[in-house]
Amino acid sequence: MIGERPTVVTGEPATRIGRLGRQLSGLSDDVKEIAELRIALAKAELTEQVDYGVGKAKQGSVAGVLAILGTFFLLVSLALGLGWWLGHMFWGFLIVTGLLLLGAGIAWLVLRPKPPTLRKP
Repeated sequence: MIGERPTVVTGEPATRIGRLGRQLSGLSDDVKEIAELRIALAKAELTEQVDYGVGKAKQGSVAGVLAILGTFFLLVSLALGLGWWLGHMFWGFLIVTGLLLLGAGIAWLVLRPKPPTLRKP
C-alpha cells in the first residue's frame, strides 16, 4: 500500500503501448508534414497572386501612359485643325482649352459627393 513500488508489467501490454507510441509519433510527424505543406502551398499561391497583380499593374500603367499621350496628341491635332479652319492657330487652341475647362467644370459639379445627412436626436 503506502510506500510500495508500482509493479512494471512486461510482455504483451508493454509491446502494445510501445507500438501505440510509435504510431502516435508517426501520426505527429505526418501532421507536421501536412502543416508544412499547407504553409508552402499558401506561400506559393500568395506569390502567384502577387505576381499576377504586378503584371496587371504593369499592363495598366503602360496602357494608361499610352492613352494619355494619345489623348494629348488628339487634342493638339484638333486644335491645329480648328485653327487652320478658322484661319489662325490661336483660335483652335483657345476653343480646345475652353472645351476642356468646360468639361472639367461640369465633371466637378456632377461628380461632387453629397454631404452626409446627419440625424438630429
